[in-house]
Amino acid sequence: IEVAVPYGTDVLGLILEFYNDDGTVYQTEGMVDFVHGSTVGGLTFYYKELDSMLNGPNGVALVDAAAALDPDGGTVEVLEFLSYGGTIVATEGLASGFTSVDIGVEENSDEYPTPVGFSLQKGGEGCSGDEFVWQAESFASTAGADNAGMTITCGGIDTTAPPTATPICKISVVTMEEVAEHDTPEDLWIALFGTVYDFTEYAPEHKGTPEVIYNIAGTDGTQEFNAALLEDHHHTQGKLYRTFRDDIVAIVGEESDEVVIECDEELRTYSPFTEFAPPADDEEPAEEPAEEPVSASPVASPETNAPSAVRDTPSTDSLPIFISEMHYDNEGSDEDQLIEVAVPYGTDVLGLILEFYNDDGTVYQTEGMVDFVHGSTVGGLTFYYKELDSMLNGPNGVALVDAAAALDPDGGTVEVLEFLSYGGTIVATEGLASGFTSVDIGVEENSDEYPTPVGFSLQKGGEGCSGDEFVWQAESFASTAGADNAGMTITCGGIDTTAPPTATPICKISVVTMEEVAEHDTPEDLWIALFG
Repeated sequence: IEVAVPYGTDVLGLILEFYNDDGTVYQTEGMVDFVHGSTVGGLTFYYKELDSMLNGPNGVALVDAAAALDPDGGTVEVLEFLSYGGTIVATEGLASGFTSVDIGVEENSDEYPTPVGFSLQKGGEGCSGDEFVWQAESFASTAGADNAGMTITCGGIDTTAPPTATPICKISVVTMEEVAEHDTPEDLWIALFGTVYDFTEYAPEHKGTPEVIYNIAGTDGTQEFNAALLEDHHHTQGKLYRTFRDDIVAIVGEESDEVVIECDEELRTYSPFTEFAPPADDEEPAEEPAEEPVSASPVASPETNAPSAVRDTPSTDSLPIFISEMHYDNEGSDEDQLIEVAVPYGTDVLGLILEFYNDDGTVYQTEGMVDFVHGSTVGGLTFYYKELDSMLNGPNGVALVDAAAALDPDGGTVEVLEFLSYGGTIVATEGLASGFTSVDIGVEENSDEYPTPVGFSLQKGGEGCSGDEFVWQAESFASTAGADNAGMTITCGGIDTTAPPTATPICKISVVTMEEVAEHDTPEDLWIALFG
């Protein structure tokens, strides 16, 4: 599905709800996850390839949900509710009660099937959706660009889509026979997971004994690695690669060669490519003309939210809102994983979002603080927390983002308040923190040699009032989720409160025997027992 917006529109609050013909919602997509395409004549085209979009009669509603956060009292606005194969009355979701507009054309796979790679597209001449019409004929897909048969008359800039060229990776290929030639302390290669490392300099520094390395010199040491080798690196390929990336010399193959391939995010993170070539000259992104963005509502400028190659680490000069406690790993099976955020008393957490990052910079989970448990307030700091279904072991990270600021009518922008990681630094490649480099908190939980006890967590401690004044403590403590941490002295001043009451109301009910139930067996006085 593709959506056209005026250049510069912040799509953070735009949502698409996909409807069944009975008016129920079967799928929701946020445009923050869409691919940013080209801008033509002042209209920017965003699209997403979907896992599923049901055949008609069904529909889709385009909703501006961000408007509900307008401090002047804006409300959720249904921008369009379209259907194909008939009209629909939404019975749930943000478009509940609305009747769709049938676009009047359909795709099918029957008598006149739509060719693969083709799509339904709006065409004609105009600048806004009401001026274009759905064309009866399908065309080869133009996702991320202006449609076939479309002439845009808005005026405004033209840009190409943000660069998607993949860097070129080069790496030598050697045989195991060649690896075997490097089997002395002075020239020592080992193959691990198909990657060849030069451990000549590392072996004497191995904290166990150099003999552990020397014994497998010139061989494939993957089995030994999994069993015991390099135990201080937690037995993972990712950490092995990051720790010894500079020592990689080749990959193992059937014959000697040098390969040149495109490397995607996973390859760049986990695979042994030692030389990265920039995109070819004809793949260099075109510079966008410097023109004032057009916006239909109070939104951030495009420059503030567009992903960049690498952005500065979020400032830690002052952190009135900060991540204060986390737990992701313990002895045995992980239990009671959680994250806690401290905010100044009275802070509205509606727009605060936490994005959880893999070590390759991709987002694996998003949590809104509106769903967090409101804990105690101590010295003017209120502690919110959430028990998580999953928080991955390191190296991974989490970004704390103020997304509501983008809706500030005075021009506020999405602000990455913190981007923390454990087990190494991360460069975010997607999400609201895209382009930012994390700050490694310097401590980790684990389930190996010195396992974190169940019910314990990593906590900030020390004396202060904002996140930059507290430090992550090397020792784990019994979890204090929803309250001030162990070893933490808060100097802000301000009120102290306990958490909001969670006591359950008292209910009273009569108890009767089945003999008494049996007395009520007439149409005029009829009792039946069901499930007690």
